[in-house]
Amino acid sequence: MADRTILIADDDDLICDLLSFVLEGAGYKIITAHTVEDIVRKINESKPDLTLLDLTLGDRSGIEVLRQINGTQMPVIMLSGYDKSVLNESGATSFPCVKDCLTKPISPETVAEAVKKTLG
Repeated sequence: MADRTILIADDDDLICDLLSFVLEGAGYKIITAHTVEDIVRKINESKPDLTLLDLTLGDRSGIEVLRQINGTQMPVIMLSGYDKSVLNESGATSFPCVKDCLTKPISPETVAEAVKKTLG
């Protein structure tokens, strides 16, 4: 799995640190980003195998990222402190790259399972 790279895109440093710890422990290479601009730049430069993308990025939205990367083959798992109905209503699940949606707080086991399922 060390050859698989995951971008964790969340404005909350604690979430990034926790998810990094869990996924590095599972053998993945991790990169993080906190703003819409930084996320899009790292997706274009690093070409991660998967992105975990928060719906709410400060005063901006993960939907902005999805619009900018629309057409990419890279899978995305959406993260949100809201329930899945909010993710559906936001339009996030209408993007073909969105493969799963997880509601915070997220257990380490849930994250690891979703990543493994998405990456195969």
